[in-house]
Amino acid sequence: MLRYYPDSTSEILRAKYILLAVVDSVSFGSWAPDEPMLERRVGTARVRIDRVLKGEIETAPDKVFTIRLTTWRNAGPRFVAVPGVWSACEISPGASFVIFSSACKGDVAALLTEPCAFAVVPGNALEEIERISQLATPETKLPALVAALAAHREKLTLLSARYVAARIRELLFSDAAGFHNVLSEAENPAAQTVFRRIVISEAYDDLMMLDPAPAVFIARLIWGGVRMLGAGTAPEMASRVLETYVPNLIGLEGGLSQKTAASIFEGSLKVREEVQTILRSRTGLPGRERLLAWLET
Repeated sequence: MLRYYPDSTSEILRAKYILLAVVDSVSFGSWAPDEPMLERRVGTARVRIDRVLKGEIETAPDKVFTIRLTTWRNAGPRFVAVPGVWSACEISPGASFVIFSSACKGDVAALLTEPCAFAVVPGNALEEIERISQLATPETKLPALVAALAAHREKLTLLSARYVAARIRELLFSDAAGFHNVLSEAENPAAQTVFRRIVISEAYDDLMMLDPAPAVFIARLIWGGVRMLGAGTAPEMASRVLETYVPNLIGLEGGLSQKTAASIFEGSLKVREEVQTILRSRTGLPGRERLLAWLET
C-alpha cells in the first residue's frame, strides 16, 4: 500500500495517482527556437492507461486518450535545465511510461500531462514501484522494508532512494536501531551510488533541521560516514560529508548548537576512538584535522 503525502520529496509518496501508460501513436511538429539555448516542439499522442499503480480512476485498458505534448531540448553552446516532464522521454509508438500525478481537477486525460503530471519515467520503473508497493504494508516498518529492498539493491534507482529518504523521519527519535539499519544499507559498498547519496544526505538534513538531535543519532551518523569513507567507499562524498555535513551538524559552522565530542560520544568511548583512529590513519581525507581537533573536546 502506497501512502499519499502531497508535500513529500518522494515521487512515489507525493503522487495521488501513479499510472502506467502506453503510447499508441504520436505526431510532433518541427523543432523551433524557444527560450535562449532551447528548442521546442508541440505534438499530440494517443495513449492508453495500461495499469493504475496508485489511486483510483475510471478507465479501461482499451480506452485511448489524446493528449497534447510540448517538449524541449538544448540547442546552445551551454547545457541549461530543460522544462517539461515529457522532455527527457523517448516518445514512440509502443513505448510505456510511468506517470506520477497530483490530485487535480479535470478528466483522466489531464493526469497524463502538466500541470497534473509532475514526473514521467520509462516504463521499466514498473518493477521497482510494484516491489515498493508490495513491501509497504501498514505493519512493515522502514528498516524491514529497506532490508527487503537490499535483495534487489542493484536495481534501485532515484525512485527508491527518495522513497526511503522521505521516510527517515519516522525513525526520529524513537528508533536508533532502525536508523542504524537504514544507514548501514546506504553505507554498504554494494549500494547504488544514488541510493547512498540521497539517503545519507537526507539523514544529515533531517538531524540538522531537528537540532539538537539526540547524541546517539549524531554519533551513529558521524561514525558510519567516517568508517565508510575510511574504507574507500564513496570518495565522491568525502568533502561533502567531512567538510560540510559534519561541521554543520556539530555546530562548528552554520549556526546550529555547538556540541562537544564528549557529549556526542558519551558512553561510546570505543566508537569515538575508532573514528579518531580512522581519521589519523587516512591522511588523504578532507577536513580530518578539524574533526580530529573537535574529537578532543
